[in-house]
Amino acid sequence: MSEVPYNLRISVQFDQISMTLMTTHVYTGDRDSPILKWYENVYTEMLTLLGAKEDTARQDAVDVVDFEVELAKILDPPEQKLNLARNYNNMTVGKMLDRYPQFDWRGLLQRYSSEANILITDDTEVVNMAVNYYDKLFPLIANTSTRTLLNYGMWKIAFTYASQSSSDVRNIKEPLLNALLGITKIPSRWRQCVEEMLVYFPEEMGRLYVESRGFTAGAKQKAEEIIENLRATFKQTLQATDWLTDSTKKAALEKLEYMSEKVGYPEYSMNDTWFDEQFENLNISDGTYLENTVNTVVFSRIQDTELLKKPLDKGRWVLSPASVNAFYSPQFNEMILPASILQAPFFDDMFPDVINYAAIGSVIGHEITHGYDFTGRGFDKYGNLASWWKMEDVEKFTDKAECIVLQYGNFSDPVLPLKVNGHTTLGENLADNRGVRESYRAYRKAIAQRGEEDGKLPALPYTPDQLFFIGYAQTWCGKFEDDYRQLLLLTDMHSPHRFRVNGVVQNNKDFARAFNCPKAAPMNPDKKCTVW
Repeated sequence: MSEVPYNLRISVQFDQISMTLMTTHVYTGDRDSPILKWYENVYTEMLTLLGAKEDTARQDAVDVVDFEVELAKILDPPEQKLNLARNYNNMTVGKMLDRYPQFDWRGLLQRYSSEANILITDDTEVVNMAVNYYDKLFPLIANTSTRTLLNYGMWKIAFTYASQSSSDVRNIKEPLLNALLGITKIPSRWRQCVEEMLVYFPEEMGRLYVESRGFTAGAKQKAEEIIENLRATFKQTLQATDWLTDSTKKAALEKLEYMSEKVGYPEYSMNDTWFDEQFENLNISDGTYLENTVNTVVFSRIQDTELLKKPLDKGRWVLSPASVNAFYSPQFNEMILPASILQAPFFDDMFPDVINYAAIGSVIGHEITHGYDFTGRGFDKYGNLASWWKMEDVEKFTDKAECIVLQYGNFSDPVLPLKVNGHTTLGENLADNRGVRESYRAYRKAIAQRGEEDGKLPALPYTPDQLFFIGYAQTWCGKFEDDYRQLLLLTDMHSPHRFRVNGVVQNNKDFARAFNCPKAAPMNPDKKCTVW
């Protein structure tokens, strides 16, 4: 591999396994729960359909699910996985072999990278993102029968690709997953194909999205203007923060200055030659959907291994322009604002400023804040893993953040007997709170510079300040089935939508002033949680 700073080099990462049923709570409750019994039946039916004897398949199903239950017990908890900097362990293959001699790491990597002609040695560097998990995994494997281990490996493959198989196989798997997700109807094939294309060809699909939906230079210019205004208010806030030591504050300001952004779509994706080259070695035939999916997976893996030979190209996008999302990368110290989120309800260059700042402005502020949360503070202005906060700053930050943990941890679902996990959602809650506050300040600054308030919207009695918070709230309008809402409460790092709104405005003095909320009212509590 090239001798370059590690943040410009692509390395293989080892992490803990993803559970087949997506969330550990399914496995860590009652072993005889209806969902696990259903899961055993899915295993039995699918393997019987593929030729196994029913009695044998049923016993194997029990053994495999028992093994998955034990796997779930050794996974790092979600709140621990959120801290990327703490989990980022650079190791050599030799050190992996020393620590876990039960597995042929060198052989695995050599087979994985054989198409790229990369020689794997004991000095080859990798990243271990789950040290504690692997410490516990191999004793578990040693106490599990070979038959169960082989069946589990085979089952993971069969279950993964069941959705691309025949309707008989698909109809066994999909109802189980749909029950977990609260989906009442199996998605049509064309939707499934589009979703898979977004996974395997994010930039290429982004081009098709931009060409079909359009993305104007004016929209990009307006979005970049909002970004710069947010950057200016963040700078003022950092300068005025009295609990940071001078050295940490200086480094924080430098990180903000170095923070870059990608807006809309990558220009290179519009180059026909580039576009055609991405597919020239992809084998798509007239065969089955499953065959073409496997071909695509192999093709993507070969492309990934080729990247191991090269320095990282920071110009490449890690988020598809067709993805309705935004993203901050601590390793790049950059945020990505794809074309697909730069549309209603988040943005339109014809919207009044108050709505654009309330919606996309809050998203931009949210992403900038991630540069200074529990993960972001572990990476410096260049994206290098570094400890640039003094310990006293870390302690003050943690003390202030605890208020947010307790506030959100007391929010309860209106139907389900569940509360928000204040620890798992902390990073996103911090970003929501600061993002809205900074975007409001940026909006007021833009209005002051313009010298003219936004007018009231036709037939609506609300002031511009009231419209700001209404505009923010409307971006999180949504309705979810109980099953899916339960899954989100147990697994998502974001708070449920209603609390992404109510939690933020409860802490916001500008909201209380805009709506003349009485003191100590539910939406204007005396105690407000602020970190920055």
